[in-house]
Amino acid sequence: DGWLGNEHGPGSFNRFIDDKCPNAFGSCFDWTVEQDKVVKFLQEQAARVLKKERVLVVYYEALKADLPAQIGRINTFLELPTLTDAKRMAIAEACGFSAMKGGSAGRMTSVIMRKGSIGDWRNHLNKELWEKFDDAFAQKLGNVDIAGPLRHFQWWEMPGMPVESREHWTLDTDPRTWPAFERVSLEEGLLIPDKLIARSETEKEYKRPPSEYRGQIPSAKYAAEAGRYHLFVSGICPWASSTATARHLLGL
Repeated sequence: DGWLGNEHGPGSFNRFIDDKCPNAFGSCFDWTVEQDKVVKFLQEQAARVLKKERVLVVYYEALKADLPAQIGRINTFLELPTLTDAKRMAIAEACGFSAMKGGSAGRMTSVIMRKGSIGDWRNHLNKELWEKFDDAFAQKLGNVDIAGPLRHFQWWEMPGMPVESREHWTLDTDPRTWPAFERVSLEEGLLIPDKLIARSETEKEYKRPPSEYRGQIPSAKYAAEAGRYHLFVSGICPWASSTATARHLLGL
């Protein structure tokens, strides 16, 4: 029945995003959920026994996008001596997909090595189909921690970008009329959904969590010194604007 289906069946894509996912190897969504449980269990065990975090999740997409950087990340996690640039690049060359496909993986190379590329979905899905996948991903993996970084490689287009460039703005330009976009944050170089404000599943409205910044200015820890504090605020947010105003009035 092909990729998108025909008279013989629904097609591979629809089976993949289906809740029951009737594929030969089961649901990738369910597999990810179970892997997240394993990671959390190992993290809890490491925190209890070793008193520190000893679990590192590595993503193929991140390895493919910037292998030297990920090698540095793994090296830091293993608490090994800092790599020189030459050694980092030598490891990247030896461990790269091209080297493995060239034979370093042994006799199984021709069986297990395919394209080795990422983002190939753009060659098979249009925006409408990808929105269906995004909906299925959000529903099944939206609250799964290890799935979050995968979103960096799944954006159809960069979220949060202005509808029009600033040089075209006028006094009538109102950002509040622009289409809604998903809040994102940058973690370890990956643009992932921001969980600072989570949407309630029952009331369908945002629930603001307790502030992570509870310091007071002035205090023993935070002195009232001009030039010490830098604010990144939204001009259309009254709370953010009042903070910027207070900073100005206090001469900070």
